[in-house]
Amino acid sequence: MPTRSASAVESQPLREACVVAALEVIAERGIEALGLRDAARRLGVSHQAPYKHHPIRDHLRAEVMRRMHGSATDRLGLNRLRVRRTVDDRP
Repeated sequence: MPTRSASAVESQPLREACVVAALEVIAERGIEALGLRDAARRLGVSHQAPYKHHPIRDHLRAEVMRRMHGSATDRLGLNRLRVRRTVDDRP
């Protein structure tokens, strides 16, 4: 499991870095395997560091799910717009 360098973590706010690390863990091992210590280990920070922004694992999971839902909604909205334009452009 690769860890990021300290400079990589510093260049990104810890809250955001935790979410990115969580997405990596989920992609590799599934959401049930996600823990705050996994995110910290992946980031190369103390195991307590993620607790500053995510007091419990479920808070981190909720943030990941919120972002995934927003991303999917955005993509669906863009696809609807493309379909609408195609339908509207027909003679």
